[in-house]
Amino acid sequence: MQNTDNLCMGCMRNKNPEEKVCPYCGYNEEMLQPEPFLPVRTELNGRYVVGKVLSSNGEGITYLGWDKASDTSVRIREYFPDGMVSRKDGILSVSSEYDYSFNEGLVQFLDLARGLARMRELPAIISVYDIFEENGTAYYVAENIDGITYREFLLRNGGTISWKQISSMLMPVLNTLSSLHAVGIIHRGISPETMMVGRDGRIRLIGFCIEPVRTARTDFSAQLFPGYAAIEQYGFDDQQGTWTDVYAFAACIYRTIVGNPPPEATARVTDDNMTVPASVVSITPSNVISALADALQILPEDRIQTAEAFKEELSFSRSTSSSSTAEFSKKSVTGKIASKQKQKKKKKSSMKYWLIGLLTTILLLAVIAAILIPIILPDEEPQPSVSSMPSAPSVIIPSNTTPSVPDDSVVSVPNFVGQAYSALVNNVEYKDIFDFVISETKQYSDQYPKGTVISQTPNSGESVQKGSTITLVISLGSAKVEIPNVIGMGKEQAELELYKAGFSNITLLEINDSAQAPASIVAVEALEQTVSYTVGDAVYADLPIFLTYNTYEPPQSNVSSQGGLTSSMTGTGGTSSSNSLNGTSSTPASTASH
Repeated sequence: MQNTDNLCMGCMRNKNPEEKVCPYCGYNEEMLQPEPFLPVRTELNGRYVVGKVLSSNGEGITYLGWDKASDTSVRIREYFPDGMVSRKDGILSVSSEYDYSFNEGLVQFLDLARGLARMRELPAIISVYDIFEENGTAYYVAENIDGITYREFLLRNGGTISWKQISSMLMPVLNTLSSLHAVGIIHRGISPETMMVGRDGRIRLIGFCIEPVRTARTDFSAQLFPGYAAIEQYGFDDQQGTWTDVYAFAACIYRTIVGNPPPEATARVTDDNMTVPASVVSITPSNVISALADALQILPEDRIQTAEAFKEELSFSRSTSSSSTAEFSKKSVTGKIASKQKQKKKKKSSMKYWLIGLLTTILLLAVIAAILIPIILPDEEPQPSVSSMPSAPSVIIPSNTTPSVPDDSVVSVPNFVGQAYSALVNNVEYKDIFDFVISETKQYSDQYPKGTVISQTPNSGESVQKGSTITLVISLGSAKVEIPNVIGMGKEQAELELYKAGFSNITLLEINDSAQAPASIVAVEALEQTVSYTVGDAVYADLPIFLTYNTYEPPQSNVSSQGGLTSSMTGTGGTSSSNSLNGTSSTPASTASH
């Protein structure tokens, strides 16, 4: 067991106990940790040693810590809602007016911790492995990952990263988010500050909090991330849900490819001016731009509802942008990302107001004619017909006083079956006529390739008003899919290839074997009851797929095999290293502050 007296409480590295200032991280142990924070070297649950404070918010405090049982550094999260509690001489006191809120939050905190602990095998979160109550409050302990925030990662890579470069790192996070949503865990605080890039090249979600801390106007001190927090988090009546995380994750993608976060949701309500530069659109697949527009809708009901649906829209096509996308790049994304509710109201009311305006104009002209004609023509002269008077307006009023209007607002629905969804949503001819919506019904098809339309409602040939919604059932591809050869690939690349092929139930297994290819996938297996399938076999796409990843790396190797971007970071030892990930470097762009 490690002698904790020799550990620096700022980085958990061994140092000379006589040294008060750590030679690795510069932490000065003579600087006392002020209340209400726990003093450094406080022992919890007879096992964990508290180190320096890493962060705090309205829910509680996160400390760097040391696990004496496993001799590893950890993260310790303490439930300590700011403004509701105080601590004096180690004794925690709850303000009487917040007694109910404190206890209600405590239950939510423990439920969240238990949920995360059950899902600790997911690749894009940090594992929670201990939960306990002590000191009048609760704690959970999670692994400590050496890395940097996604915000810093973006800044170190020029401020922006193209979708082609970053998709293999972000899609596994979306997979993990989908799995969390399936068990009722909503993050509510996804942002570049709450995503961490580890030395292994993987992005992980951190910063999970209970709902009141991610909602304005509650008893808890809210922590929202402007540009990434959805409108329902600002204390309005709309309910939070999976769609709240979809908005935040889409905002992170927007920040990644554009260089700045979207405008704050409260500002977008009254001034929804949100653009994607043409230079970005030209190198981004059209389906990705369309998916972002659908995911960043202001109103929750207009938004993509689930992480799974968002993942599907992002992955329908990986091709580069077409000429239709170039046309889209000439204008702002405002039309795409502006509230669909406003668009629908406008479509429904435009014909009504046009008819009213036309009728009013006709009646006004008739009144003017009735007044002017007696003045212009002398009473003693025969009154010519109105049509013979070149100076008088020509007005025709039907006997039923209803103006005759060409019914050009009604159109016949074309046959969309067999067409690619990504082509339809970017078709200039259709964009002002139909509102395409993907049905929640999922279908496999041997006849229609993945991403193409299987059926539509209304059907082909039916007459509908312009602006009508066309619901499309999109093919997920063949029910049986050939297992692609992902052996030799990195984890993220292999998972992405399997997902593109149509598989979604993917489990990663790890081994450490010096006799096999290092830092890569060494086996892939699909299981159907007692039957095993591997590369090249055609299997049902909903079967579980198991990837075996070899974590072994040759000695003195300091090059990571994951990804395609540079991640230069300083570890707990204070030394700087660089993970040079294969692929091209990102194009430099303006640096953002979020």
